[in-house]
Amino acid sequence: MASLDLVLLVAGCLLLGLDMMSEVVRRLWLSVPLVALGVGVLLGPDVLGVIEPAELGDDKKILEGLARVTLALAVVDIALRFDRRTLAQAWRPAARLLVGGMLGMWALTGLSAWLLLDVPLWVGFLIGAILTPTDPVVAATLTSEDIARRNLPLRLRRLLQLESGANDGLAIVLFLLPAIVLSEPSDEAAHWLATAARELGIALGGGVVLG
Repeated sequence: MASLDLVLLVAGCLLLGLDMMSEVVRRLWLSVPLVALGVGVLLGPDVLGVIEPAELGDDKKILEGLARVTLALAVVDIALRFDRRTLAQAWRPAARLLVGGMLGMWALTGLSAWLLLDVPLWVGFLIGAILTPTDPVVAATLTSEDIARRNLPLRLRRLLQLESGANDGLAIVLFLLPAIVLSEPSDEAAHWLATAARELGIALGGGVVLG
């Protein structure tokens, strides 16, 4: 039977083991997140059943909470890599990549899902919003490994790091728009969109001030 102590023990041992074996993992052309994912699947309910998240409570809520913590740590880790000078050099190309690249990929992925999967248009845009953002955990691995240092210029690595850390704000907007349209009556959608815009604006302003 799973317990919080067991989950913490497994997570701690996994982090320690991966840190100690990081060079071995790199030689095998694997990434640390991929190995961690594999261990999680192996110990999870569908294979060995060592950890049963459902026994700890609502497994969907647990997964959501863990995902939030993981994402927050990954974004903070990227933010701490930038000082004012490097941020001033990278923010303009990163902004172009964020706005043009993300909006274009969202539209392309959403329309592709609509045409190929035979789903409603707004469901296609919802799928596009899920698939478009660059994952900061994977991006950090790709830009900090030795192979990346040897083959990618520092400017390009910083651009990828900054884009992956900053794109979640825009991704929330791209996700909320179709989600609200699909889940709320048409006369309520405008109210929810205005509420979401206000809360995102407050969060953005607070982040700038605290940063």
